[in-house]
Amino acid sequence: MIHPLKIEHLRSSVYLIHCNNRLFIIKGFDSIQTLNNQKELTQQLKKNGFIHTYSFLEDLAVLEYDGQVFGAIEYIQPSSDRFHFGSEKNRLEGLSVLHTFHTSTGSNLTNKLNSFNQIAKWEERLGIFCNYQPIIREFVAEPILSSWINWAKWALTGMKQHEIELMAEKTVIIHGDCAHHNFLRKQDGELALLDFDLIAYASPSIDYLQYCSRILPFLVDPAKELWSYPEIETYKENKAFLYALTYPTDIFREWNRLCKNHVSHHSAQLHRIWKVTIEQFAKRMKFNEEIASLIESL
Repeated sequence: MIHPLKIEHLRSSVYLIHCNNRLFIIKGFDSIQTLNNQKELTQQLKKNGFIHTYSFLEDLAVLEYDGQVFGAIEYIQPSSDRFHFGSEKNRLEGLSVLHTFHTSTGSNLTNKLNSFNQIAKWEERLGIFCNYQPIIREFVAEPILSSWINWAKWALTGMKQHEIELMAEKTVIIHGDCAHHNFLRKQDGELALLDFDLIAYASPSIDYLQYCSRILPFLVDPAKELWSYPEIETYKENKAFLYALTYPTDIFREWNRLCKNHVSHHSAQLHRIWKVTIEQFAKRMKFNEEIASLIESL
């Protein structure tokens, strides 16, 4: 029996357990099926030589509490050099790990995961954002707000017209949440990929689109620099992918979250997304126009 000396709450339903001779993570899942899917995925990854993630601990029992199922996960000692997208080295390495993940997932989870539909997801996100317009107008001028919305509609129209190109690749298990906090620099310097809560079946391009969205703010001339990354360069003539690059998914995601949670007008979260929406507007419009020109040239 495990007797914790200390339980440290890390985030949401994730806890670091300190025992006499070991550290490990306890994480909550919405069902035993979700937990088993992630166990099966990590086992398959390790079997296929993918070392860039954690393992579930089979010697510790699954716990049920407050409607969640808690599984035990190996604790990975982090490096003091934290992963962030501001580093070119990190951006390259993150893409490499993501590519290796896609090629290492196998097919054991067939029929256990949902297929992911990017167009449907983004149509829903746009609809929610439009419903929140009365609130957002308190902080963002109408011309800027309308520009974000019009580009989103333009992107979705183009993605629908060329959807066959978006789905042309072999379907893989995608990670689904390529945020910086899901990459961890280990103490030995290797990069690990964490948190498989949003895994689904889709084209690898779906993960790469999300990755592009995450790194865009850190690129000086993104319409040119994006194609310097081998994993992204392959989509340079894929019209569906190009249209999707102009969809302001980060802007919509953060505003929708803020409005849903009724965040205070003086919150740090509000200030952060307001700055992205306003201060990066000119840069993003230039990027979108250059991507639109690229599409026209194809």
